[in-house]
Amino acid sequence: MLDAALEVFAAKGFRGSSLDDIAQRSGVGRSALLYHFRSKEGVLVALLERRDAAVRVMQEVSATGSGSPAADLLSAIRTRSPEIRRAVNEMKLAHALEAEAADADHPAREWVAARAVRIRGYFAEHFSRESLGQSNSVVDPAALAAVTLAVIEGLEAQWLIDPESIDFDAALEVYEALVLSTLHASAARAGQVPPRVGAEPRE
Repeated sequence: MLDAALEVFAAKGFRGSSLDDIAQRSGVGRSALLYHFRSKEGVLVALLERRDAAVRVMQEVSATGSGSPAADLLSAIRTRSPEIRRAVNEMKLAHALEAEAADADHPAREWVAARAVRIRGYFAEHFSRESLGQSNSVVDPAALAAVTLAVIEGLEAQWLIDPESIDFDAALEVYEALVLSTLHASAARAGQVPPRVGAEPRE
């Protein structure tokens, strides 16, 4: 039923969908659907929780020995992006919900906002560990985290519309190189030059 709901919400958005649409797509009666979820909002919450759990696993970053937490983070994002893109319906749902959740009364607004705060905080933690606290640093970890999330979601939005024209991996490589170059220059200006690291070449 959740898989069917995901397809319906991704195609029609939350507000454009109905419980009857979900029941018809899943091949169960409306009463059976309501027995498990009680409302359309209940279905949405269950889907969000399932996606949230999957995203948390994908966000886990293992040290690569580069000596740079930022490089480890950006490398993990690039390495795992194909897996995230394979879940195309989940991606469509997330983008549709972000647009709809701009309305204050949308049932997913709190979840969307909390998710963005959590992801930005996760990114900022890694960027902060690059010793960016110097008074003459030009890079703010929180701002860089917000830009990183914007780049990822912006690329996703373009890829969903025109996957043939968007080389997702190449774009992430370019962004990774730009960020690491900026961090290196900032650290050098502060007198603490980290190891020079960059995007690994694609096979």
